[in-house]
Amino acid sequence: MRSGRTRPALLGCEDSQGNSAGEFVVKLKGGPEIGLKGVTCELIATLVAGHLGILAPQPALIEIETAFADAVSASDAEMAGLIRASVGLNFGSQLLSGGFRNWPVDQPVPLSMRQAASEVFAFDALIQNPDRRYNNPNLLSRDDQIFVIDHDLAFSFLYALGTQSAPWVLDGLAFLDHHVFFRQLKGTQVKFERFVGALEALSDKKISQIAGLIPQEWETEHLVRVIEHLRLLRDHAAEFGQQVQRRLV
Repeated sequence: MRSGRTRPALLGCEDSQGNSAGEFVVKLKGGPEIGLKGVTCELIATLVAGHLGILAPQPALIEIETAFADAVSASDAEMAGLIRASVGLNFGSQLLSGGFRNWPVDQPVPLSMRQAASEVFAFDALIQNPDRRYNNPNLLSRDDQIFVIDHDLAFSFLYALGTQSAPWVLDGLAFLDHHVFFRQLKGTQVKFERFVGALEALSDKKISQIAGLIPQEWETEHLVRVIEHLRLLRDHAAEFGQQVQRRLV
């Protein structure tokens, strides 16, 4: 959190009934390089991860009230503008504690974690996430579990100019060569049958449910494109799996 370009905040939160809900790492929509597109991508990517069996911290919508912003403004001038610009709903991830650690740069992937690592690679190809690089893993781990975090740059086709290839064709995604797991998975035996099956099971109803969780105050023209991207990949899940496999041959 201290070194991130987006300046997330660690906030103690209450649920809608006023009960303690614990601590959440909050991506502030008024923060640098975030905006509504960033928080939308964060929430959709995390919800899709959950459907696909990719581990991620529990997501939440975090409401920052004006009274809280005023209190912060009175006590912390540096954060004042950022918090005031983030009044309303923001994206939060439940803080993971108790044995979790950041994935070290260039850490070898143990055999016991290879399947999980290969599915994280497939997940980032699916959501077109260029921000999980070998020098910026954006991963947490505990025992043999890998948890993905930080998806505000996911669905990078939203930033692309010109004609784009079909989303299940990976030849044009140069960022995959710099993925945190690419070099260690390259040339190894990996299987994607479970992942492809979960993608095929991403029904229109489930996609609509995910879209329905995006707050109205966040909705932009980008949401329609992301939803269509997910539907196309679901409809071509087998071809996508073959493309991921081929990328690692």
